[in-house]
Amino acid sequence: MINYQVNSNQIAHESIEDEIVIIHLDNGNYFNLQGTGGSIWNGIVEGKSTKDIISYLVNNYEVQESAIIESVKNFIDQLMSEELIIESNETTRDDGPHLSLTPTDRKALFTPPVLEKYEDMQDLLLLDPLHDVNESVGWPARKTAD
Repeated sequence: MINYQVNSNQIAHESIEDEIVIIHLDNGNYFNLQGTGGSIWNGIVEGKSTKDIISYLVNNYEVQESAIIESVKNFIDQLMSEELIIESNETTRDDGPHLSLTPTDRKALFTPPVLEKYEDMQDLLLLDPLHDVNESVGWPARKTAD
């Protein structure tokens, strides 16, 4: 299976409480993840394989594995089409939240992942100097004069 990573050259993302916000710095679109989208995103951030992400969902949610596989595939296709993630050869990283691959005693009700896209602030986000950033860990930092 193909691994993916965050397209850190074009996006900024932040987890605020239980919400994940993603901003595409080149086009000004911003995104919010709903349902199991946050778990899938966190797995990608950690460098987990698609197989590991699916295993996590199967172990923790009450739904047929085929539904999870289809949901993850469709969600990753959406993330790719919005240029939020790219294919990767990297393996698991130690930064960020961690998906536990150990089954839980009680499975939660599965809610399919949803990528909500907002275009209403494109002009403002593209005017803001935030989109002109240095690569750094976490939220972007403004470029400094060299």
